[in-house]
Amino acid sequence: MLNIDWNNFLTLSIDWLLTSGLRIILYIIGGILVTKTVKKIGKDIIKRFEDDDTTTRNDEERRADTLVSVVNVTTKVFIWVIVAFMILREVGANITPLLTGAGVAGIAIGFGAQNIVRDFFNGFLILLENQFRIGDVVTIAGRSGAVKEINLRTTVLRDLQGVMHVIPNGEIKAVDNMTFTESRAVVDVGISYDSSIDGAIEVLGKIGDELKADGELGRFIRVFDILGVNNLGDSSVDIRVMITTEPSQQWAIGRKFKYLVKTRFDEAGIEIPYPHQTIYIRKETGE
Repeated sequence: MLNIDWNNFLTLSIDWLLTSGLRIILYIIGGILVTKTVKKIGKDIIKRFEDDDTTTRNDEERRADTLVSVVNVTTKVFIWVIVAFMILREVGANITPLLTGAGVAGIAIGFGAQNIVRDFFNGFLILLENQFRIGDVVTIAGRSGAVKEINLRTTVLRDLQGVMHVIPNGEIKAVDNMTFTESRAVVDVGISYDSSIDGAIEVLGKIGDELKADGELGRFIRVFDILGVNNLGDSSVDIRVMITTEPSQQWAIGRKFKYLVKTRFDEAGIEIPYPHQTIYIRKETGE
């Protein structure tokens, strides 16, 4: 039967709790305080760049969101790795092999895990060059969506169907950013060959004025341009309109513009043609 000196065990336990146990608690509290402090500082930095418009995020706000997000994640990982090593030391674990293993792992990464190194390096360049920010709508690595997260190793997109795409930064060779500093809605408006081009352009100008006066969307329009006749199609004369908007507003404004085109053209009697065929049937008469 195992004999236990409970008095000695209790004394040792109390001594451990008052020394190593207390230090472990302090390490955990310190880790929580540091991460929360960094997070609070990040929020304060973001507030400095925020404007009075709470419905959209300007370029400076998106840039701040991106950098603060990366700093928060990096700080959290770094702090808790350190806390974990310190706790292991307090419970009597020999952390020297772990540190040595980390050095060996670093060498292994350098020689055998080059893709991970490439991901981190590309992530650093993306942040440094400000290629895209959280909230931008982009196409990268053949996938399109809104940027939800930018980490040093991966970029996370969410598309219109709600699908989340996690893309290693090393796969990002080219970026199509549809919302960087400004956006554009380019629409070709087709009218029939029997309709007046000048009359259609006049109506389009009035539609532009109506859009600019819109209480909800008008403030997002920077420039409304009627570029003129862009194409003489099989069944229509196409007039190109380009609307320069605030970032990410081109889709909503483009939808409203198309609605107004159909409505106002109907009122003005301007035909919007659709492809059709006329079939002639010739009847052969016998001799």
